[in-house]
Amino acid sequence: MIDTKKLTLILILLVTSLTGFSQFKISGRITDEEDKPIEFARIVLSVNDSIKQETFSAKDGGFSLMADAAHYVLKVYFIGSTVFQRDISIGENMELGTLKSQKTLSLAQVDIVSKHKKIERKIDRLVFNLEGTSLSAGGDAIDAFKITPGIRMKGDEISLVGKDRLQVMIDGKIVNLSGENLTDFLRSISSDNIKSIEVITTPPAKYDAEGNSGILNIVLKKKTLNFWNATIGAAYTQRTYGTQSTTGNLTYNKERLSFFTNYSLSDGSKQLDETNKVYYPDNLWSQNNPRKANSKSVSGRVGLAYDINKSWNTELQYSGSNSKLNIDDRPLTSISNYQNGETGSYISSQSETKKKPVLNSFTWNNTIKTDSSGGKLLVAFDYFIYKNSDSRNYRGSSLDKDKYILPDTFFSGFNGNDQKITNLSAKIDGESQFHTVNIEYGYKYSSSVTNNSIVFLNRNDAKSDPVADTSNYFKYNEKIHAAYLSGNKKINDKWETKLGLRMEATQSSGITALGSQKTSFDYVQFYPSAYLSYAPNANNNISLSYSRRVDRPKFEQLNPFKVYDSPYTYSEGNPFLQPAFTNNIELIHTYKEWENKLYYSKQNHGFEQFGIADPNSNITRFFVDNFLNSNKVGISESYTYDKISWWSSFNSLDLSYAVSRSSNALTQKRREGYSSYLSSYNDFSLNKKQTLTFSVNYWYSLPGVDGLDRISSANSLALAFKALFLDKKLQLTVAGSDVFGGERYTVTSYTNDIKLVYRNYYDNRSVRFSIAYKFGNQKIKASSGKAGNEDEQKRTSN
Repeated sequence: MIDTKKLTLILILLVTSLTGFSQFKISGRITDEEDKPIEFARIVLSVNDSIKQETFSAKDGGFSLMADAAHYVLKVYFIGSTVFQRDISIGENMELGTLKSQKTLSLAQVDIVSKHKKIERKIDRLVFNLEGTSLSAGGDAIDAFKITPGIRMKGDEISLVGKDRLQVMIDGKIVNLSGENLTDFLRSISSDNIKSIEVITTPPAKYDAEGNSGILNIVLKKKTLNFWNATIGAAYTQRTYGTQSTTGNLTYNKERLSFFTNYSLSDGSKQLDETNKVYYPDNLWSQNNPRKANSKSVSGRVGLAYDINKSWNTELQYSGSNSKLNIDDRPLTSISNYQNGETGSYISSQSETKKKPVLNSFTWNNTIKTDSSGGKLLVAFDYFIYKNSDSRNYRGSSLDKDKYILPDTFFSGFNGNDQKITNLSAKIDGESQFHTVNIEYGYKYSSSVTNNSIVFLNRNDAKSDPVADTSNYFKYNEKIHAAYLSGNKKINDKWETKLGLRMEATQSSGITALGSQKTSFDYVQFYPSAYLSYAPNANNNISLSYSRRVDRPKFEQLNPFKVYDSPYTYSEGNPFLQPAFTNNIELIHTYKEWENKLYYSKQNHGFEQFGIADPNSNITRFFVDNFLNSNKVGISESYTYDKISWWSSFNSLDLSYAVSRSSNALTQKRREGYSSYLSSYNDFSLNKKQTLTFSVNYWYSLPGVDGLDRISSANSLALAFKALFLDKKLQLTVAGSDVFGGERYTVTSYTNDIKLVYRNYYDNRSVRFSIAYKFGNQKIKASSGKAGNEDEQKRTSN
């Protein structure tokens, strides 16, 4: 078992040792020959040509850094040349005053350095800068994602190339929303307020090791002191049925106080068409299941931040969602003979499913500056509670070939599950400078408890009273202790490296009320990460990265109870599921607006749900198990084009080859093959002011493999027209998605030597009308004198 007290003591000693070094502050200001400040100059302290400390000058030419007592050579570099040099001895805090450049600088040189590259490759992430692009006027976060390298958009579904899952952050903080709630929230963020989007495909040790996922971090623009702004919007989406939604947000900053809030409301229905075929040895079972899903949801966030002093900012944040989902099913299954192809009988049924998921999440963040060289601590406490009441009634009968009800074939049943999940976590993240290495360190404790109360009532006789066949209770506890340490060093102007190690100790236990079935796991795993970057010049960057990840089962996948859709179909979880581990390697070359990536991943003990068809009972059982070991190698290319003022285009291509092996005797032993995906997103400005734009976006997925499944091709075309009025404050948009209805995949798999084919379509073809209006950007009257957060105005919100 894990000794929590000992682990905590080790962490305290680690943090103390990392932050307790005695260093001195060296500050000054660099100017040119005309006493004009030089921004982005590189200031370096070195000993015997070995760099010990470095930083860059601010807009006013000012700089500061921390260093140990020693003799140094101070050098200032600008545009690849040494513009100042001096020998200094450090034994106390030093104010160097104004350092005048020893080399003449031309205005043309200054202009070149001041420009921001649209695509930057940092040691552990790609940064896509939106400032100065045509997209930064009048769009939203979803629009920005569409032209961000490495992001794959299918409708409003967001993913990363080569990744299974995705996490979204705002200024480094996780957004605890998913699905349509996340999409609606992202549409409430104006692209005018986005500084950049960070694409992290191999997350470093600082982030949780959970999931073979990537991270998208939306970096908002700098806080504007004593200003407020707001946006409200409404939209109507017509699919088979209509959906209406409203969104809004408000940001208010005055002196030390910051407040923000946003919300989204939606109400509408979708047509979900699901078809499947089961090729039994004697006959073919074909099911067509049209479903109408009505969803009502409200979600939002509200936060309050306050600068207690120049070094300490505290923030309280709440986010939540409340939804109601009602689904009406009308499945019809035909049973046909292989010899003559005639349908001999049918199974007709109908069902009603009701779900009421509610999420409430609370966060308290504290950011503390520990020194003037950029050192800081983030102390955060998070709590969320998720509840869902899920019920399903179904009933039906068998029919003859003329669709008349056969006697004594009536069936009926009820499934119910009340689920409650709570999670409490606390973490500390620190950054400090030790000699020439930037150190990151931290600790996190997380405790989750999930409760499931399952009931199944069998009503096969229409006249009998309900009989409780299976009713049970399942409780699952999970505790995770995590600690990490990483170091980032810029070796010289061209080489940079970062190494990290994360340790996670997991304790879990599950118990059922009936049968007293118990499971428990206690394991410690280490997750290393490594990065190496080489930049031979300003236009090229080559980086190599490695990370190890863990994919833990979802709570509902661990629930061992059977949930019936009909007497012929049911699903159940597996309390003995083990985590899956993935190793990722990426080699990336960035050249101006080009990114070329070669990647490899290896997963062991992978788990997923698969259907098992029984030829004797004609029952299909859906089960989840650890049975997959997969290897995937791929290459992706992306190019962003914006050479013409009225046209911007992002184009990508991904090609991968995967080999999957199964340890389950009921499935295929091996599946290998290619998968590929290409896309092109194009925005056209129809006038010089860029207030009228037209978008044409298209993606195509070629036939390929996914695990042990074979996937058909699919494609989608989206068109959008956007108009801005009233000094770009009013935005009108008309957008069409999946114009030709091509987002239809056919999935083919084999279990128990029986072929299963699924083809589903989730009503992606739609037209969307939306309107949004921006208020504010108004100056707030503030007290005279120096503001409490004046220093914070010079930094990016994080």
